[in-house]
Amino acid sequence: MSVYFNSANNLSGDITDCLYSDNTGIKHSISSIWGNKDNSVVKLWGKDGEKIDDPYAVAPVDAYTEWNYTLNEGENTITLNSFIGNVNSSENVIVYSSYEVRNKRYRTKIANNTTNSGNNYYMFASAGSKIVTVTFGNQIDFSTVKSMSYMFSACYNLTNINFGNNFNTSNITNMCSMFSGCSKLQTLDLSGFNTSHVTNMCSMFSGCSKLTSINFGDNFDTSNVTDMNSMFNNCQSFTNLNLSSFNTSNVTIMRHMFMNCQSLIDLDLSNFDTSNVTDMLFMFSHCLSLKNINVSSFNTSNVTTMNSIFRNCESLTNLDLSSFDTSNLTDMSSIFQDCKSLTDLNLSSFNTSNVTIMNGMFMDCQSLTIMDLSHFDTRNIKHMGGMFRNCKALTIIYVSESIWKEPTEYYKKDMFTNCGTNTVTYK
Repeated sequence: MSVYFNSANNLSGDITDCLYSDNTGIKHSISSIWGNKDNSVVKLWGKDGEKIDDPYAVAPVDAYTEWNYTLNEGENTITLNSFIGNVNSSENVIVYSSYEVRNKRYRTKIANNTTNSGNNYYMFASAGSKIVTVTFGNQIDFSTVKSMSYMFSACYNLTNINFGNNFNTSNITNMCSMFSGCSKLQTLDLSGFNTSHVTNMCSMFSGCSKLTSINFGDNFDTSNVTDMNSMFNNCQSFTNLNLSSFNTSNVTIMRHMFMNCQSLIDLDLSNFDTSNVTDMLFMFSHCLSLKNINVSSFNTSNVTTMNSIFRNCESLTNLDLSSFDTSNLTDMSSIFQDCKSLTDLNLSSFNTSNVTIMNGMFMDCQSLTIMDLSHFDTRNIKHMGGMFRNCKALTIIYVSESIWKEPTEYYKKDMFTNCGTNTVTYK
């Protein structure tokens, strides 16, 4: 075996009688090696001519000291638990496919951190404020990892993640808050992700306020996901989101899902199956720029919580909720509050027979002129405070005398304050 640095300070050489084992367990005979002097790029060629390409196959000496790690001498592995980093090298983190510890080479595994309920709990948090990029080698073993919850969370200066060619997510069940708080990420390429076993995606991208593009790829499978709570919450830079591949048939929680997506203009959710959803609290709240939303496929028959669902959607001009079944709702407070541009609102299917709270339901809907609520059954109502407050253009509110009931004066305080009318009209 001969290895040397050539005139360009690159590592070259010939290797005989040496084996390289990839992550599938297949051993390759190595005939030559090339790499940078600092070992940051290593390429191997087998004797039969195939290229074994992993630019981050071998870590520089002492790179392991940047990690909290566990060695397994029997398996010859180094399991990376969490990144510690140091002052000089924390900005650009490379997760190598192998590390040398005390003159012995160990292949890399990623920990399934059982001390934190199986999460890669804040894997990079110790140096999170310093990390700008994270890059993964192509031969890393993810076989024992079941959860990637909080994996990159709190890396608020992170601008790029290179997942390499073997970021294996096929066994993952939990991706809750995986990228939450990555407020400088602008794009994410998840085309290599297989999410067929994931059940939890709550807050997955929450707080990614600069994110404008996500490539979900063909294997981003959401068919087993039950929790999408706050999934895109506070993603303030999206102007549109293509979720046409999402299968939401098993989702039960969608609260805060798109809350505070302030730049979102169009949202087509016509493929969403919401038949098992029970919670839509604040789902689209504070989508300030939203002008078009298609929720025609929504089945809300099991929804019990929907208050403030469209609150502060101040750019919406029309909203067709004729498919909504609200028979299980008891609280409709602030559902349309601050929808200042809304002129056309179809609530023809609304069943309000079990509703007890309508506080602020239409507050600050300043462009509505006529409302037909003649099908609203409010005989169980207890609170209507501020229901039509600041609906300045609203002059007629049609109701049916036989099923319309208002609470006592105390519980309907400010019901018509600054409204174009101070009473309802029986139809």
